[in-house]
Amino acid sequence: EVYRIDDYISRAELLKSPYYLDFLRPAGIEYVACLHVSEPGGMRAWMVVARSRQAGAFNDSDLMFLRLLGPHFKRALTIFAKLKRTELERDIFSDVVRGLTIGTVILNQNLAVIGINSVAEKLLAGSTEIFLKSGHLRLKSKTRGKELDQLLIEGIEGVNSREPGAMRIPLEEGRFLCLLIRRIPNLQVRHQNDAIPSLIVYLNDPASNKIAP
Repeated sequence: EVYRIDDYISRAELLKSPYYLDFLRPAGIEYVACLHVSEPGGMRAWMVVARSRQAGAFNDSDLMFLRLLGPHFKRALTIFAKLKRTELERDIFSDVVRGLTIGTVILNQNLAVIGINSVAEKLLAGSTEIFLKSGHLRLKSKTRGKELDQLLIEGIEGVNSREPGAMRIPLEEGRFLCLLIRRIPNLQVRHQNDAIPSLIVYLNDPASNKIAP
């Protein structure tokens, strides 16, 4: 929707209004045109274009130009809204996972760690059996290390993609760490990028399974 302020109020009424006297006139603004767009999720945005008295009022050609911008502006708003909703969902999920004492480690296509939450950091810091080395997950046991590497490679290559890879890692004092590997699906990218997440590794110590406050 494209409109001018003059479409809703007469010029005489505008010039006497507090909006004009307290805001427009001190800023040197005489004419205002707006482009309003919304997206399916309910987010709305306005593009406001202002002119001085010397620049003259907005004519039909000016409004047509704003209308041509409408689809592009709406597409940008839709993408922005989707990103913000995804960000909110991620934060909510992160809070839930943190409350359940589940660690998450994000790996790229080269199996390098590109993200790790505070729970995973704590679990790794408190163990000598599993740790980070040169940006990769490593195990103290060479045999289990080879098993982990195989599970990670299978995850990247999509082997048994319907079933997540899993293993149990013995820890100190008879405890063990549960490890679950899940491939991140449906990443439609046209280029290789080390910043793109490919695998999620979930870590959980059953002995510390308490709901965080």
